Amino acid sequence: MVSGKKIPGVIFVKDENDMNKKILAVWFVLLIILFFFLKSGFTSVRVMRFSETQETKVRELTDWKVSSSGQKDENGNYISTYTIRVPLIHNSSETMMFYTTHSDVSVYVEKERIYTVSTNLSENTFQAVRSNRWDQFSVEKAYEGKRLRVVLKTPYKSVAERAPLFLLGNELDIVIMELKAALLSIFLAFAVFACGIAMCIYYVFSGKSRLKNYRTIYLGIFSAFIGFWFLINIPIVQFLIGNYMMLEYISYLIFGMLPIPFILFEKQIVAQKFGWLLSLIAVYIMLVQTGRVVLQMTGYMDLKESQTIIHVVILLSIAMFILLGIVNMYVNRESEKSLISRVNVIFLLVIAAGSGIDILTYYIYPQGGKEFNCSKFALLLYIVSLVYATMKETEELVQKAQDAERLAYTDELTRLNNRTAYNEAVEKIDLTKGVHTVFMCDLNNLKKCNDTMGHHWGDTYIKISAGIIQESFADIGRAYRIGGDEFCIISDVDDPEQIQAAYDKLAYRVEEYNTGTSVIEIGIAVGYARYDANIDKNLEDTRIRADQRMYLNKEMIKNKKN
Repeated sequence: MVSGKKIPGVIFVKDENDMNKKILAVWFVLLIILFFFLKSGFTSVRVMRFSETQETKVRELTDWKVSSSGQKDENGNYISTYTIRVPLIHNSSETMMFYTTHSDVSVYVEKERIYTVSTNLSENTFQAVRSNRWDQFSVEKAYEGKRLRVVLKTPYKSVAERAPLFLLGNELDIVIMELKAALLSIFLAFAVFACGIAMCIYYVFSGKSRLKNYRTIYLGIFSAFIGFWFLINIPIVQFLIGNYMMLEYISYLIFGMLPIPFILFEKQIVAQKFGWLLSLIAVYIMLVQTGRVVLQMTGYMDLKESQTIIHVVILLSIAMFILLGIVNMYVNRESEKSLISRVNVIFLLVIAAGSGIDILTYYIYPQGGKEFNCSKFALLLYIVSLVYATMKETEELVQKAQDAERLAYTDELTRLNNRTAYNEAVEKIDLTKGVHTVFMCDLNNLKKCNDTMGHHWGDTYIKISAGIIQESFADIGRAYRIGGDEFCIISDVDDPEQIQAAYDKLAYRVEEYNTGTSVIEIGIAVGYARYDANIDKNLEDTRIRADQRMYLNKEMIKNKKN
């Protein structure tokens, strides 16, 4: 790998993300602290449930008589009463289920209370928020024809004005029906969640590289959390999990903290000069979310009431991201971030539209406005597009890094490993283990070739000789060009027969070239030495001894010619 060196044209990601890491660490710590603060405030919700139903067809009950005061009672609640005569009940009993939003529920048959879910507001302020949940109770055959009253109490007028959907039948059939209806929503939520987990796993396995792409982990964390948030806000999923109040607080908590990893992701895209603004937004959102919890703890404003604040903050943040994205797209129009900048802006606009529709639906129709399918579609498109753009950019960076590494460790003329590669290889060798043999090769009369025929033929001489050396010693070691006409081979072989075979191959290839139609005559002198701990302090001493023997060989070759 290239260590600590800047190579033109290649982007190496350094630890310039320290600020982002600190924000992310604070975000995680704050998330955990706020969760445990909220968890400490949970008290039990009194629920009485019965389930002795037989298989029946699911029906929707619509003939309710509805009465509502339109005014808050002495406890600050709006009260809505739904009355109906119990229809024909199949077998011994059936189950009635309906989804309520932030309401206490009491059910009566005539004057007998058969089901209740109430929240004790006197114990602590955490209970000021009622959860969204499925209410279910058994309707006995003995109730047929009797007056059934469902009383809902909620502190929110918008909730009181909307009637729930009452279903009667076998509990399992109702659950299956709702699961089928929510299948698309579940699929989209799980797809977003799975994309986030996949990106986090990808980052972990690619994190060993110096080319860490921090966008991957930030987008992965955001996607995993928002996918999970989508899942726990699907009514039928809430029913299957069961702990409604816990899910409600987790939902509020996650939603308020979701923008942080997304902001850190955006910081990886926008120009560095805008980074401070995004950091400021991240800190502001964490303060807002912490403030919401403090307001809840003090009883001044509950999380449901302050949800509008975070909705506004998120929409304003998205608008800010779009504005910064457009400016950044112009700034980076000629840079490596051009593609991802364009993708970011286009799909931020799609997300803004989807989020706006879903938030509007949430306020207009709270009972049915928690599917968030527009946001899910938009977000899934956004994630897939950014993953594609990020992966494409990562491939380009990796290719540049590999090219840079080859340039850093490869001799440009001969394509052999260069002096830098040789030095690193020597540093890694454990001289206390195994056998270590060093060969030194030198080109005869290279200076004469350069002087009489020109440097072009001198370079040709070096390239041809390098190829012969590499081929001759390929079976016993790795060749390095460590100087102008100096080559070194590091080997873990000291068998005389193998060494002689390499020598013979070298001599044969030199002779074969010289007897052909070559313009230049080449000559390669070689010598070797084995590392000896009694003589050598290090492998460099061994190389020097090999070099001395190589010069003896060079003299012998000259004497033969004379």
